[in-house]
Amino acid sequence: GALALLDSALQLDSTFADAWAEKALRLVLAPDAVRSHTERLIKYRRAIDAALTHDPENAVALAERAWLAYAYEWDWDRALADLRATVRAQPAAAWPMINFAGVLAFAGFSDSSVIYAERAAKLEPTSAFVWNMLGKIYAFRGESEKAIAASERSLTLDSTMYHTNWVLMHEYLNAGRLAEAETAAARLLRTSGEGHQGLVFMSQFRARAGDPSYAR
Repeated sequence: GALALLDSALQLDSTFADAWAEKALRLVLAPDAVRSHTERLIKYRRAIDAALTHDPENAVALAERAWLAYAYEWDWDRALADLRATVRAQPAAAWPMINFAGVLAFAGFSDSSVIYAERAAKLEPTSAFVWNMLGKIYAFRGESEKAIAASERSLTLDSTMYHTNWVLMHEYLNAGRLAEAETAAARLLRTSGEGHQGLVFMSQFRARAGDPSYAR
């Protein structure tokens, strides 16, 4: 998988900041690739620190450091401050911008978040992660058609993005598109390697689709 390829690259050059930053990102995007939450968090911190050691201005690593503060350390103020500063310093960098949009959305600032997310999608139109986050933000805002469109675009760019399938599963269900929701749920299970998160998501689908006995 992607993590194995990145590890191989880092064995050849342990100072390759972009590879460390990409490894941090992959640890977030495919959490079931490392089954232990504690082990994943240790590797995530190590990858971020290594990337910034070798390139203090690495946009992806700066964005991931802020996401670490937000999602794992519950320091929302520091995450927002770091991302805001990085976006101002690197206005053409999509990664800090899309992470800033995500933190804004989760903190309840949906109007601001969608502006930054749409801007990031223009800066990085071939990024599955950017379109995935934009789809999530549209979903938070109750804009189901836009959420589906953005998530479907993410999926065409990277079919292994299980976060994308999670959004699609719920939004297809909201739209009454049961068959497509079930397909998205099945992809969730497959792309997670049938890990615990994939099983949870499949249970969510069965419960919402009217089969609570299966969900249990």
